[in-house]
Amino acid sequence: MLHPSNQHDELLHRLKQHPRFHQILYNKAFVNKEIQVTEWTCCRHFDDQLDKETLIRQISRQKARSGRIPGQLPKDLQIVLDFHAFRRWNERISPCTDIHLLRSRMIQLLHLGRVQLSPKGWGLIDQDILFGYKISDRSLIIQTFIGRISLIPALANYKAVLRFNASQNDRLNLYIPANLLKRQHLPLLPREVVKFAGTRNQYQLEEYRYRRKDSSLGSIFALTVNQGTQVSLILIDPLQPPKQKLYRSVLYLLLLKGYQDFVLEHILIYKAAKLQKLLAKQDAPSSLLKRII
Repeated sequence: MLHPSNQHDELLHRLKQHPRFHQILYNKAFVNKEIQVTEWTCCRHFDDQLDKETLIRQISRQKARSGRIPGQLPKDLQIVLDFHAFRRWNERISPCTDIHLLRSRMIQLLHLGRVQLSPKGWGLIDQDILFGYKISDRSLIIQTFIGRISLIPALANYKAVLRFNASQNDRLNLYIPANLLKRQHLPLLPREVVKFAGTRNQYQLEEYRYRRKDSSLGSIFALTVNQGTQVSLILIDPLQPPKQKLYRSVLYLLLLKGYQDFVLEHILIYKAAKLQKLLAKQDAPSSLLKRII
């Protein structure tokens, strides 16, 4: 008797050899080809130096704070970052050795919709990093960085904090110990972001890259699902069996991106009955194949 993993591998092989393999794979029972892609963005300077475990932790923390599909600011805004703001970033946010690198990252974060501005001159990056700004001649001039809400929770009510600072001699302590500061990362930049809509939901699929021990690169996907008032996050490792059932629209996009084996694994795990029925209609190759399913 075949070991379950061997059965699984044999089934995958048999399906790939089926004369109507692509017709089966793209059947509407498994994927939704009627998706509407509204935006497809590639980042010029994406992160690819973190290991897989660190990357997953950073994505989870970042998404836990933002918790939604971000909105958009005018993308023609120019970003001006002076040395005072750069110094405050290194004192309060995370280590960064190059002001031009930080400015480039801010531009990409703005274009990805991850920067929010209040009319009072205060902004947020990923619902976490608080900064002061002014706008002049279509330029977003960043004057200072206040700190991270994740490190200084009092900043979550930053309006009250700023009023208190303006009326009292005391000041909120914004100092971050060096050993804690050096563990902070720059806001992650994905390799690619796709915004699309299916039959009922809206989605945002972000591809992040990590570096393996042999220096090769792998991908992790962060899927944000917007179901009206409910927003959820799903992390997808395309080299591992899917841990939960995904929407047909998402599976179709993953097919377009070349992750055929992952989609096949998903079908075998979550839609085996439908696959068996479809194979029966199209003359399944053998009784063994049916029995394995």
